[in-house]
Amino acid sequence: MQIINTLSSVLISINNKIILYYILSNNFINKIIKSINNELIKSNEDFLSHYVNFLKSLSLLLDETSITLFYLEKNNSFPLIENILRLYNHKDSMIRNVVRNTIMNIFRVKNAKIEEYFSKLPSVLYFVKIVNQIKNICFEIKEEIKNQNNKKISYLFDDLYDEIIYVDDLLNLKLERINYIIINCFFHFFIIPILCGSICNINKKLTKEMSLFIIIFFFVNMKNEIFKNCLFSILFLDELNVDIENFLFSDKDLSEFFINKININNEASQNTGI
Repeated sequence: MQIINTLSSVLISINNKIILYYILSNNFINKIIKSINNELIKSNEDFLSHYVNFLKSLSLLLDETSITLFYLEKNNSFPLIENILRLYNHKDSMIRNVVRNTIMNIFRVKNAKIEEYFSKLPSVLYFVKIVNQIKNICFEIKEEIKNQNNKKISYLFDDLYDEIIYVDDLLNLKLERINYIIINCFFHFFIIPILCGSICNINKKLTKEMSLFIIIFFFVNMKNEIFKNCLFSILFLDELNVDIENFLFSDKDLSEFFINKININNEASQNTGI
């Protein structure tokens, strides 16, 4: 803990980028990140809070130059990303928020290696896990409605709102390759099979009323136009715009997503009125 706290203070206080790059270039920081094992994280909550803040501090140092110092090309390893992803669904909401902020800081660099890293297994599964997290929250809300536990329902809706806003923030970074993966994950694993399936009586995972409520919840809280246009088209159009159809129903493997230049914003907006 002392090492991590001291390093955080030192790195944040350095204004000279040459000195900063020199400190990061010897792989020392990566070795420290990789040395923290799951047992230590699970056994010491106080240490964990310091550790995630250390990772967040490192993410604030990232730019087009420093990002290469965190990526171990020989092993195709990104210790900072790998270790922060381990904590994405931690029971402590404050830890989860730090994880989200750290990942946002990483994506804001808009580096091709980061996009490629998150487009392949196992990191690409992070987006599936986000969708599953939202799906599970909806299932919990359904059960608590049956139990008439209003306090728990309110808590779960706060979690749902936080997750959706986080996804919207990711989409609005306008990383085409990442957006393609996120939106496809939502439609393939949640919106089409669960929400649309429940409304059409194909399954009864959720009630019709709750499925409609979640869809409205998406429209109200999601600002990303591509996501909303895809959702509107799936629900209300007899025939999908060809770009949206290509966007949502690709045969490509999840680990090999590649996005072509498609004009969803303009053409879908004309078709849907959004």
